[in-house]
Amino acid sequence: MISGNIYKLEEYLRNNPGIFDLFIGSISFEKRCLGAAKLMENASQSLQRLYFIDYLYLLNVLSERQAVMIKKDRKKRIKQQADNKAILVGMYPDAEFPSVRIGSPLTDISNYVESFFNKEQIHINRAERICIDITTLTKPFFFLIMKMVVENFKKKQLFIVNTIPAQYTPAPLSFNIWGAEILPAYNGIWNPQNRNALIAVLGFEGNKLSSILGKWSFTEIIPIVGFPAFYPGLQDRALSANMSILKDIEALPNLQYAPALDPFQSYIVMKNILDSYPSSYNVAIAPLGPKPMALASALLAIKHQLRVVYTFPQEYSSAYSQEIGESYLYEVNLQ
Repeated sequence: MISGNIYKLEEYLRNNPGIFDLFIGSISFEKRCLGAAKLMENASQSLQRLYFIDYLYLLNVLSERQAVMIKKDRKKRIKQQADNKAILVGMYPDAEFPSVRIGSPLTDISNYVESFFNKEQIHINRAERICIDITTLTKPFFFLIMKMVVENFKKKQLFIVNTIPAQYTPAPLSFNIWGAEILPAYNGIWNPQNRNALIAVLGFEGNKLSSILGKWSFTEIIPIVGFPAFYPGLQDRALSANMSILKDIEALPNLQYAPALDPFQSYIVMKNILDSYPSSYNVAIAPLGPKPMALASALLAIKHQLRVVYTFPQEYSSAYSQEIGESYLYEVNLQ
């Protein structure tokens, strides 16, 4: 069983100076990518190795009808990301700022993560306390990083950081669907003769679940909504966004809840669902909701060799969130 502890990052750093040896974060158009970095700077953290991956999601624009709007928003997103990078460079001039341009999600993400770990293996091997900031790493990206760390560096102390925004705007997270796919390295144990069940962690975009169900057939679908949510009412937004598809597939009676901020309790909820199915079922996970719940999904999928299916967006919205909220630290016990 995966377990761990939850802390507010600011308080934890105040009481535990110099706690991390190695830190992996990302640079994003969202202001909250700066949250943990600012707190670490204020706490005078002494890190042996610090990485901020400059992650540019730049897929070819498929929709001619929306091309002008998407390109305009992309320009704004790239500008916001460059501004955030400049702030981080000013704060941590000795940090590493590797860049990756994502044009083809399936191949580019997996190729980059593999090359990153091959290149930095000596530093990762030396580190005893690794911290990964998943705040603005896309889920496919951080799922691959998690698998690499969990399977190859089990004796390390593993910490995960997630900073929530001060506010979610009414804007969508993304524009259009690039495609629903099995995440690289997460094909899982899958018997084509078995029946298929899906644990679907819901987010604010119902078209992502629809895309998955349009590609694969599942005889059982268990939707999970994050509640308590980051902020009051967000669970209603997730339910509203997915209500039509949940009614169509008659999955509302199967609806379950797990705390959006607590990956360890979410893990227990998902593990109980998994245990309810006999060996005659294949079980897949769709991590479409909050990052801490996605962390639970990744840990469950790694430990039990489950398939992970995901809907890749065509483009992320530059106006999805505003400013920096609370930063949470998850100390993960992998034993």
